[in-house]
Amino acid sequence: MLKPEHELWEDSQKTLLEKNFKQIVTICGDGHLKDDTDCSRELRNILARVEAEKLFEYVNYCIEQPFEKSGQALQDVINELGRRLGYEVENGLYGGRVNKSGQDGIWLDRDIGSIILEAKTSDTYMISLDKLIEYRNKSVASGKVEAGASILIVVGRENTGGLEAQIRGSRHAWDIRIISVKALCDLVKLNMKSDEVETSEKIRTLFKPIEYTRIDALIDVVFTAVEDVDSDDTSSIEDGETSIDSEETGGVRKQEHTPRMIQDRLRSRAANSLAKKLKKDFIAQRRTEFLSIDKSVLAVALVSKVYVGGNLQILWFGLHPKQVKNLSHYDQGFLLLASVQNDLLFALDIKMLQPLIPRMNKTEGEKRVHWHIDIRIRDDGYFLTLKNGETIDISNNRVPLVD
Repeated sequence: MLKPEHELWEDSQKTLLEKNFKQIVTICGDGHLKDDTDCSRELRNILARVEAEKLFEYVNYCIEQPFEKSGQALQDVINELGRRLGYEVENGLYGGRVNKSGQDGIWLDRDIGSIILEAKTSDTYMISLDKLIEYRNKSVASGKVEAGASILIVVGRENTGGLEAQIRGSRHAWDIRIISVKALCDLVKLNMKSDEVETSEKIRTLFKPIEYTRIDALIDVVFTAVEDVDSDDTSSIEDGETSIDSEETGGVRKQEHTPRMIQDRLRSRAANSLAKKLKKDFIAQRRTEFLSIDKSVLAVALVSKVYVGGNLQILWFGLHPKQVKNLSHYDQGFLLLASVQNDLLFALDIKMLQPLIPRMNKTEGEKRVHWHIDIRIRDDGYFLTLKNGETIDISNNRVPLVD
């Protein structure tokens, strides 16, 4: 049974997506955005389910067309952007309370470093840095964050000169970093284009105060991100404009490259299809990865054309070690394999797939390794084919592909 705060999204999804951000806030609960209210719960539920592009749109609306409680609404959007970067986020309070720590949010990552969030629409007013440190210290004392967690101030306007000077002149300069919300959105965009968890991890290192007299670490972050986003996509043979070189298919067959936009659209359809089957909502984490709202299911969506050679029809995908590792971290992990031409979609449970991986063909390059997921389309069904010629019927793993 759906929780009450889900109902607005479930009942009015299409209508909500057509409204501006002020209108959305107004129709949540009683329209008054306060702590621990239906309004705040419904708004956060909507933000958790919209695509990242909508979050960017809501950010711009709060900055360019401020409205009553737009600062609090922006705070919720910023916290959701933190989730899209891979943090486990605890929303903070909209306003201070006696005996309550007043941070705007906590972004948890105990490996790279957790963050105490302070969200501001502008740097017009001086911030009590001592108060922010107090919030951090209380969170450390309560065990919510690790010792050494830093403070991130996200500012709506890009002109932060006064705030920067305030921090540089304080004794807390090594505990606090500032970023404009536009730059934060840019990092989320970069993360969304990525296929690598390593890129997300390196992006998160940027929020941790680091002394940059030697800039090797900063260059490493930039290089990793650019290399990842610009690298050839090898999730399927057609993605890399390669073709099947096999005696069975009559030799090499050059294929037309499918535009990235079409590939991404098909991946989204595949994730939506699994969502319908499992009765869960998914949000894109990266270009090929989709995570359920309850963080229990991860899906990796790959696409391929149908390759025809002789009497064979083949779907061929490339599966990377990091994708297998990522899928294994969740309660359930599914590899979604979609065909560009004929609306075929298969959902393979990673627990079923893992024992088969050592028996698959593998390509090893200088920088990348991937296993070949080879699906043969036959009159009697659909078969996963291993390197020794063994076949496994996956007809029952087919999932209807929704629009």
